[in-house]
Amino acid sequence: IVLRGDGIACKAIPNGDESIHFLNTADANLISTYTSARGSTLLKTTVPGIAYTVELICDTCPEVVDLRIPPAGDDNFTPNSDIWWVWGETDEKWKLRFRFFYTPEFKPKNGVTSGTLLPGKIASWYIGINTQPWINFYVDADTFKFTVVQPTCSTIALDSTSQNISGNKINLGDYYVSQVKQEITQVVPFTIRGDYCYASKITVKLKATTEAPNKKLIGKSSGSATGVGVKVYSTANNSEVQLNADNSNEIIFNYANWSNNLLYFRLRRNWLKMEVMAQLALGILPVMRHSLFPMNK
Repeated sequence: IVLRGDGIACKAIPNGDESIHFLNTADANLISTYTSARGSTLLKTTVPGIAYTVELICDTCPEVVDLRIPPAGDDNFTPNSDIWWVWGETDEKWKLRFRFFYTPEFKPKNGVTSGTLLPGKIASWYIGINTQPWINFYVDADTFKFTVVQPTCSTIALDSTSQNISGNKINLGDYYVSQVKQEITQVVPFTIRGDYCYASKITVKLKATTEAPNKKLIGKSSGSATGVGVKVYSTANNSEVQLNADNSNEIIFNYANWSNNLLYFRLRRNWLKMEVMAQLALGILPVMRHSLFPMNK
């Protein structure tokens, strides 16, 4: 905190009261309904659900001061010191500490990448009796700027613990032409995993590099068998929904929490009459390419 004047010095006052007072004088529109674990009032920012508190500290003073901002209108103060000159050489030692929190209202949103403090008065400070000079603290959009996490996952890939997975490839197995014609090929389950996902809603779509004429199957790619295709189903929520190869439908995964360290998206695929280079576009998530290699007999 830069005090006005040169060598202003926080000296003793006539009646010997050396107590430090830190008051919540914040503008009403800045005060949220939340408090920190220490009971500090949380103040609003420009991003709903992101809040902050301030603390008056002097950690190198003869007597350490660490005062949180109290509820609106209240005064948080230290006992009167027995040392009358205790604050005499502390002009350059006082600080305001900002702590940021997220509340249950916070949910990452596409396009919201940063935030600032709402402008206004947040607190006041004085030493001794309340007729002594007050220092009032104000903030604006330039006081503090912060980055907001975008709804995404840090990584997304095929779950390598599945026996049908090798790197980024899904092994559909070997089949005779007759099996494909009769549509009695084996169903091959696979799972896509997302690590450190920050989103409460994830949309899964399928966009094949090559589509079958009916747009529902993954069609023939160069060098592969003709007349065959691959169906892809979501098996989420104990139900099967086919994902069309042309990105025309979607599966939505909803989560109670927006922050999840590990998520699984379960699907399955199998051969039908009518292959195979596919892209899975998971809404807000990165596109992953999965090569499927059929064996012709």
